[in-house]
Amino acid sequence: MQASPPQTPGVFVIRSATATDSVFMFQPSFRRLIASTLFYRLPLRPKPRLAPRETRGRTRLAAAVQTPGVALGFAALLGAGFWVNQARGYDVRVNKANELIGKNQAAVAVVQLQEIIHHRPKLASAHFALAHAYFNLRQYPQAESELKRVIQLQPQDGWASYELGMTYINEKRFAEAKEVFTRRLGQDAKDANAHFGLGLALANEHDYEAAIQHYDAAIRLDPQSEDVYYEMGNSYVQLKKYDEAITAFSKEQGANGDNAYIETALADVYKAQGMRQKADDAQHKAEQLRKTQNLNDSTND
Repeated sequence: MQASPPQTPGVFVIRSATATDSVFMFQPSFRRLIASTLFYRLPLRPKPRLAPRETRGRTRLAAAVQTPGVALGFAALLGAGFWVNQARGYDVRVNKANELIGKNQAAVAVVQLQEIIHHRPKLASAHFALAHAYFNLRQYPQAESELKRVIQLQPQDGWASYELGMTYINEKRFAEAKEVFTRRLGQDAKDANAHFGLGLALANEHDYEAAIQHYDAAIRLDPQSEDVYYEMGNSYVQLKKYDEAITAFSKEQGANGDNAYIETALADVYKAQGMRQKADDAQHKAEQLRKTQNLNDSTND
């Protein structure tokens, strides 16, 4: 759950793992890929009868296939094996498309995923990956459509619900985002991501007290969640509870290390409190971290 400071007042978006000027709603590491391959265990069959005398000079396999009651089982075995191999092949293709999305080649991935879905319209992982690609291309209505398809195929899928809600937040459709996250919490009250998303939606509607409650729930359920303390700090700032904001931002640093946007947030809080020296130090540190990040980005490119 990586979220960046508002790009526009009061609107939170998801930070890209690869580009600072794009939005990216999903986990950079793709922590979860919808399982799509089904494995069948064929029942054991009775030992086949001996083949007719005229076939005994052929291979055992050929003889067995012609034995009554075995041909059908052999055909089923071949069919199941072909189906599993084909399913695995589609999963490999979906994974490769996800790699393209991670390399900022979402447009190429869209073409490949559409072809996969043409052949396997009920392959949830392909729809999920296609939603990734559309979101990176900022084609939010298409991303929304694909995520709804995933939920239709797998109603209990928490990630699809989370990311659909995040799509609504990026489109400033906060009431719909709240509905998605609330429905998800009705399915699983211990879904930390749903609490975080609902907190974001509430914060964007300026209900900061309620947002903090859901951020706190997300932290209790998943202490390692990224950016929850940061968003909690933002809500405390809006309530002018600066000491609580500093505590939240400091906990974000402790959990995820130094980051330019955290130092910038601390600088703003220190400035609001009239702590000029601390504000200057935090701002200077933010600039140094930003330079380091830009250098690393250019090196990786």
